[in-house]
Amino acid sequence: MARRLANASKLDVLVWVDADSRDRVVERYAEAARVLLHTGKDLEPEAGARDLLSWLEHTDQRWLIVLDNLKSLPDLTGWWPPPSRRGRTVITTRIRSAVLDNDRRTQIAVGPFRTDEAVSYLLRISGQPASRVDAEALAADLGLLPLALCQAGAFMRDERLDFKAYREILNDRERQISDLLPSEEFLPDDHLVTVARTLSLSIDAANSSEPQGLAYPIISIAAFLDPNAVPIPLFHTQSTIDYLQTRLFLDGTKAVLDSTLIAKSISNLHRLNLVTIDRGGDTFRVHALVQRVVRDSLDPGSSEPIVHVAAAGLSASWTTRLDDDLQQVMRSNVLTLNSLAGYKPWEGGVAGRELLFQAGESLGSMFRKSAADYFEGLHAELKARLGPSHRDTLEAQSRAAFWWCLTNGYPDESLTATRKAFENHSRLLGPDDRHTLQLRRLHIDNLGRFEAEPCAAAAAAALVVDCRRVFGVEDSEYWDARHSLDHWNDMGRGKICPGCERCRIA
Repeated sequence: MARRLANASKLDVLVWVDADSRDRVVERYAEAARVLLHTGKDLEPEAGARDLLSWLEHTDQRWLIVLDNLKSLPDLTGWWPPPSRRGRTVITTRIRSAVLDNDRRTQIAVGPFRTDEAVSYLLRISGQPASRVDAEALAADLGLLPLALCQAGAFMRDERLDFKAYREILNDRERQISDLLPSEEFLPDDHLVTVARTLSLSIDAANSSEPQGLAYPIISIAAFLDPNAVPIPLFHTQSTIDYLQTRLFLDGTKAVLDSTLIAKSISNLHRLNLVTIDRGGDTFRVHALVQRVVRDSLDPGSSEPIVHVAAAGLSASWTTRLDDDLQQVMRSNVLTLNSLAGYKPWEGGVAGRELLFQAGESLGSMFRKSAADYFEGLHAELKARLGPSHRDTLEAQSRAAFWWCLTNGYPDESLTATRKAFENHSRLLGPDDRHTLQLRRLHIDNLGRFEAEPCAAAAAAALVVDCRRVFGVEDSEYWDARHSLDHWNDMGRGKICPGCERCRIA
């Protein structure tokens, strides 16, 4: 914009200021004063800067002051360019503040590209022949962020990488984001630092704001959660507060942590455009690149306790009182945490272990078949990671069978699920194990549901005998089996079971 105005002879004076500190602002003002007003080199910088501001206020020349990359609003205290009908001031900053939006100033949020803009930009800057589908996929991976797209395109061009090759490297979690961007001496378009460094500097600024030392551990937890909706109540649970308190002490801060300080720190992250607090105030969004930069910055071994804290916080803040939308938010965060951290860091952690199952149960409260599919997928994942006989593997299979049993319209899938779960538990835990006998009863009830009442009654009669032998007549398992027998006897009255294979299986 500044270049276009200058080239179109619509400006008489253009002053570009790298506004990353108060001293830099004053120095650049003083340099401009020496050029425009011929002030002497011996004049103190602050005096020269004040001369420039006075001149801007009274001159008839058309001027534009660009304050680029403002890091802190207090740096401009006493140094704001004056209001003028002949001049304008443009500030670029990651800061969001009401100070920048009043009767004299207008704050314009510059968001990411639209998808079509990002695709066209990537195709042009990368110099690589590619389909729009490949370019769109990479643009989505980079969150449509202009700075990231620019630097990724330059890196692809310099390294002669096509879109698919770059995406493979980008999605390799063993690689750091800094490995996927040009070095600072080869940055495009006069960029001074990489997007990773830019984000790191903003994180440092948030962490240095009061309450000092709190923003980094907060965004470190958020780095393992769903970028589209991180639940804010998680950060106010006791387990999260206890963890954040230890991080403050490690930073040498002795403040006693409370919810007010946590809310203030999240607001600092919002102010510096690292997160965006949603209107309802229950969640915030964080760019996936911010998450990647944070994860890359963690010391070896430090991610595991963060994952444990995130899991405990999700578990503690997930209540049945949450509405359907927030239930979906919690499920998405569990899936993201599991995807990024894997199951292993949660092994032995009760909160993390329970979260995997809590997500499926929450899903089942609205979509039974979806819950059945979820637990079948979880069973396959845990079987591969932990082995077929691990308690969590077996529990996932049991819950898949339970939700299939409650799902209408899928008789074959439902009967297969309950039969396999019963047979697997019988083989691994023994036919007299309580869980095995519970699954046996579940399969019997499933048989009856799908128009095999006499088969279910015959199988339930055999189950009653086994439960009496194993548990005795005082145990709830015996009476549950009796109730099942009575029910299927009533449902199958007048029908005869031929002693078929289904009864023998159950």
